[in-house]
Amino acid sequence: MKSAAALALFALAAESALASGQADGSWCSAGGELLSIEGDRVGFNEHTVCKWGEQAPQDAVFDATAVCANVHADGNGGWVRVGETTARLVTSRENPDVITVTVEGGQPDDFARCDR
Repeated sequence: MKSAAALALFALAAESALASGQADGSWCSAGGELLSIEGDRVGFNEHTVCKWGEQAPQDAVFDATAVCANVHADGNGGWVRVGETTARLVTSRENPDVITVTVEGGQPDDFARCDR
């Protein structure tokens, strides 16, 4: 009984941590990709910038889309967006410390906190 209560408290703590903005930060995949989330901003590696499809997720468990493009300087003080695509980011109650990302037409890739 104690372990069930402890597990419930752990799940609640994990859920409230993500819901309070704790999804913000750096997430890494086993393949060396980097996912950065900062409130309403999301991006991958150094040059891929995204906008949430509707709004940034507000709950610990989410299934959200982001429209992403590679962004490069144009040499004239401006920016060029290339290769726009949609990414789906999903978390689950079973594993709240992992964000599964599926980029349009690709295979799912799991991201975990880089510092863990």
